[in-house]
Amino acid sequence: MTTLTIKTIGTVCQGVAKEHTPNISAISMVGDEQFTFCEMCEQNIERWYDDSDDERLPMWRDWKVSK
Repeated sequence: MTTLTIKTIGTVCQGVAKEHTPNISAISMVGDEQFTFCEMCEQNIERWYDDSDDERLPMWRDWKVSK
């Protein structure tokens, strides 16, 4: 029987990004949104503060690539 082993090194951001690594020193805030760039893939990323659901605690959303 043959087994397949998949190794990942660090965070893969391009294509199927699961997690971005924001540059903390370059975060800028506009209202309830934050903007910066990812240290791994160097794309512009953003996140927003979500407090729209009364049944969940307010929190920052995950970083996503800006359009």
